[in-house]
Amino acid sequence: MSTRSPFLLSAALLAVLGACSDSNPVGTAPPVPTASPVARVEVIAPISALEVNLTSTVYATVTAENGSRVVNRPVEWVSSNNNIATVTSTGNLTARVAAVGVGTVVISAKLDGKAGSVSLITSSRPAPLPQQGFLWSEADGFTIIAPLPGATASFPTGINSAGTVVGIGNANGTTRPFIWTRARGTSLDLELLPGSTSCYANAINDAEQVVGTCYSQSSSRAFRWSAAAGMTEVGVPAGAVGSTATSINSAGEIGGASDVSSGSTVVTKPGRWNSAGVFESLKLPGLTTYGAVTGIDDAGNAVGYASDGDDYSYSPV
Repeated sequence: MSTRSPFLLSAALLAVLGACSDSNPVGTAPPVPTASPVARVEVIAPISALEVNLTSTVYATVTAENGSRVVNRPVEWVSSNNNIATVTSTGNLTARVAAVGVGTVVISAKLDGKAGSVSLITSSRPAPLPQQGFLWSEADGFTIIAPLPGATASFPTGINSAGTVVGIGNANGTTRPFIWTRARGTSLDLELLPGSTSCYANAINDAEQVVGTCYSQSSSRAFRWSAAAGMTEVGVPAGAVGSTATSINSAGEIGGASDVSSGSTVVTKPGRWNSAGVFESLKLPGLTTYGAVTGIDDAGNAVGYASDGDDYSYSPV
């Protein structure tokens, strides 16, 4: 068995310790590298305007003099006016801006004497736009259809080949029919049938005859309107308690339905009025029990729906 000299081991140990003491004395921490000074701070906002009561996130980028990015040190966030917008740190380099007033505010980020900033404009939330009717053509694009005087919205329902539009608007709490032409530029109130609480214009032909339905608490009544005759009742067919007009062709024939009592309910039966104003009830197909005409062409052909359920039946008010 070989043996080593204690002297040789001690000499080797002293050599190692001596080498260590030359580079880093025993018990002393290694030197910490000095961070490169901050060169600039920049602030980025994804939007330039913010509505009151809404928030948005802003971001800071910090660059050192050696060109490296500083990511592990928090910046200080400052708002130039907390009455317009506040800023709250959400991380080393991010913050949430909350708009609390109207105006222009500067949001700044600071670190080691360097600062960057961004300006934001805050504004009140705009009032919601009313529902706007429109006319579209390939030549002119969109044209807004002005609502009736006193109405907050317009809802077009029909158009003829001349571009004359009919529809409904809610004026002073009442649903009212209107007619609109591009030349006039405003909507004309077609008024209501006497005793009605609301009226809906549903269709118009090229002679500018308008048809629709007026309602009261107890019934519905089909109407026809023209500039010459004004608002007139189409008529309730014999044996019916009400009527509905949905469409009209160039001959003045009207498609719609009659309202017929059936026990404790009222159901709609499809039919059409000829140009003389006589109502013709259309026989429902198969086992269907109710329906309505929704369109009629110049040849008098009618389209509509029919069903055997009770989804569309209603109880009289």
